[in-house]
Amino acid sequence: MKYFNDALYGFVELPEYVRAVVDTPLFQRLRYVRQVGSVNMVWPCANHSRFEHSLGTMHLAREYLRHLKLDEDEEDCKAFVLAAALHDVGHGPFSHTFEHAIKGTKCAEIFKDHDEWRFRLLRENKRLRAAVGETLVEKIASVWTGGGDGQLKQFHTLIAGPAGVDRMDYILRDSYHTKPLRVLEMTCIQRIMFETRLKDGRVCYTRKGLASVQNLLENRMYLYTEVYGHKTAQAADVLLYKLFSQPLFTDEVYTLLDPNKFETLDDDFIRSQPFMRRYKERQLPKVVSSERGTTGKVGYEDSHDGGETIMAIRNFSWNEFEPSQIGLYLSDGRVADITAEHMPEIVTRTLTRKFELPATVE
Repeated sequence: MKYFNDALYGFVELPEYVRAVVDTPLFQRLRYVRQVGSVNMVWPCANHSRFEHSLGTMHLAREYLRHLKLDEDEEDCKAFVLAAALHDVGHGPFSHTFEHAIKGTKCAEIFKDHDEWRFRLLRENKRLRAAVGETLVEKIASVWTGGGDGQLKQFHTLIAGPAGVDRMDYILRDSYHTKPLRVLEMTCIQRIMFETRLKDGRVCYTRKGLASVQNLLENRMYLYTEVYGHKTAQAADVLLYKLFSQPLFTDEVYTLLDPNKFETLDDDFIRSQPFMRRYKERQLPKVVSSERGTTGKVGYEDSHDGGETIMAIRNFSWNEFEPSQIGLYLSDGRVADITAEHMPEIVTRTLTRKFELPATVE
């Protein structure tokens, strides 16, 4: 058994079946894809990568197996761990900014979003498929989609649900590297795991665990509003939108949107391009106007283009919990839906939400 030392969790085991996947060029590529895009323009320490986040998510998935007393040697459990490790393998350079920036270009015909692209990588990248093993490929895909039998559907929620291991790790990790005023503690993650039950095909939490679930989601809200949505980080993304729209960029990227060539398309490749000089020198557009509220226009003036004003959309779209996705585990063993009575700050304000990087550039 191999080990690695993680900034959050200390020494972490790396099972052989996971190590085989980690050693593929496609997974190693994640070392060179920053987790939080342009946020390091504001927080200089936010240079962590999707590689370490993916390993951290894998570790939390294995911790869940231990808490739930499930056998990791079973194929469904191995698929769960590998689905957690590979959940971000489809991210393009500069993460979410890339997939928004290429919309409307010929690249979008192939790369619609990172979630859809990872299925092609899993099934068509020869070295990754060989490392995963033929028997696990479709099981991993089922975990990602939430399909398959009851256990695979539960594993999907444990990774991608409102309090899944993906969110657990990136909220912990992004907070660690940016040190916002509100920081999630590891004890919150542990409490959620201790109070998780699998019942009637659903992932459920006891009443004692609801406060920790709420704390996790409130910390997520804080990161979106104060860190990811910072005006300067968004100004850097607006600049990337302009740079990525150049035909020279889209033509070169288009040739690399192939499951067996994608490993070369990372942040370093993009940064090496001549047109990225302004970005590397932090010559960013300036904020000249801003509408208050979660959804509104922010004006950026780009002095390099004769004072052109660019309008970008700051969009927080609010989504309710899916009642069938998670439940409340009662003391008598029954399962109930989580309602506003149990988690008023979450259910009534619906803090599980999606933040979109500037949706349009006018």
